[in-house]
Amino acid sequence: HDPTCFAIRSVVLSTFALNQLHPEGPKFANYSVVGWGDYPSWLEGAVTDINYSAVPPSARLVKNKGVVGYALCDMTRTVLTQSPNQQQRGTCSFTAFLAALARRAPAWAAKISMRLFWTGKPSPFIPDPCDDVFMQQPGLVPFRLDGKVFPQNYTGSMAAPCTADNSTCAGADGPPQSPGLQYMWTQSLISSWLRKSWGGCDQEGQPKPWLTYPGLSKEKLDQTSAVQGGDINSMLWVCQQVIDPIAGSCKPLLNWDICLLSSQQDCEAYVTFPIEQTLRDMYEDTESEAKRVALKVNYPVLQNYALLMQQIRARNMELSAEDWIPGNARPSFTEDLLRQACESTVAMLTVAADALAFSLDMPKDAEELRKSEKPYYGHQVREPYAEFCDHAVFLENCGDEADDYSIWSWGMSVKVSRAILLGEVVQRNLPGQNNHTYTSGIVCGAIVSHQVTAY
Repeated sequence: HDPTCFAIRSVVLSTFALNQLHPEGPKFANYSVVGWGDYPSWLEGAVTDINYSAVPPSARLVKNKGVVGYALCDMTRTVLTQSPNQQQRGTCSFTAFLAALARRAPAWAAKISMRLFWTGKPSPFIPDPCDDVFMQQPGLVPFRLDGKVFPQNYTGSMAAPCTADNSTCAGADGPPQSPGLQYMWTQSLISSWLRKSWGGCDQEGQPKPWLTYPGLSKEKLDQTSAVQGGDINSMLWVCQQVIDPIAGSCKPLLNWDICLLSSQQDCEAYVTFPIEQTLRDMYEDTESEAKRVALKVNYPVLQNYALLMQQIRARNMELSAEDWIPGNARPSFTEDLLRQACESTVAMLTVAADALAFSLDMPKDAEELRKSEKPYYGHQVREPYAEFCDHAVFLENCGDEADDYSIWSWGMSVKVSRAILLGEVVQRNLPGQNNHTYTSGIVCGAIVSHQVTAY
């Protein structure tokens, strides 16, 4: 009578029905073309013209339905083992939501994964991802793991760039990105988020989430790095689409003392406005009013953005826009904010990743630090505080009495203490609303939801 078992059984039965209803096959079939092991992921005859010498490696998928079996296994494994892993991609803020669903609502995660595989997106109400995303084949990109090369007969370059945070890249070993559910989840959401702002797929100056592979050009690497990380605004949008689209309980949790605007309402409106950062920068960097007008005509989202900026400026005439939020992405989380995050059904935190890497790499030292009730930063030979937050994680569990908080990241749980999360009040060379705004903790902000709902 377990609902997760019912969900998995429904997914299997739905696969047979979808095979009949959709003769063209699943939209994300290419993401299940995997040629790393002793046996390929496809049925005989489904894939031809495999070329590992191409940049990136490629193959011709003749029969999309020939990889459905692998995809079904991969989706089930990822959800039931709660093991989404961004690998060497900086897609943490998008990946964390898949981890949250796998932990909090695995039955819904199974359903949404099937929808994503067949239709190309996890929600019917978000823009369609761009077509070039569906052509990527992450399961053919070569990599090295524990000294072994995959695929075994590959002899070319292994130097695929790492686009994640420094802590992730420092321990990078394995594929640049995970094929199957993990990668199609992040690519679908990133591409949809881009299209929501840009209104298309090939607009002038529009970045794309390219596949990571040996030989990736610097231009494509820069574009991928710019769009894959996400921010509070994109995290709020993802939460509204896949965590609680019906009741709408998703909201940001930030210490608004980092903001110098005259009201919290203005601070929140500015931080959470749904616009992709590259387009925002393009508009802000344009000095000509005539060109700004043209941009607003081409990209309607800029019309509402410009109106918001005008209204905020009118209420804060003594401040330049560069001074509105000096503490953006700086650790400043408080006891009360942590309590609210712990009381939520789903909570995503933006954090400084070094402390989490320390907990994984040096568990004995991390346990001693936890027992000492001291923060990670500001002790021993470490810097007094984290420079900024560079990672997003799922707050899996709060053990307040035992001072044992479980953070999901990199496909696993990491145990940290309250002192590591919140730290102590520090003085930074940054203005704030008061002299106790900033901390030596690792948390900058959060997106939370009080429930998980589904269409």
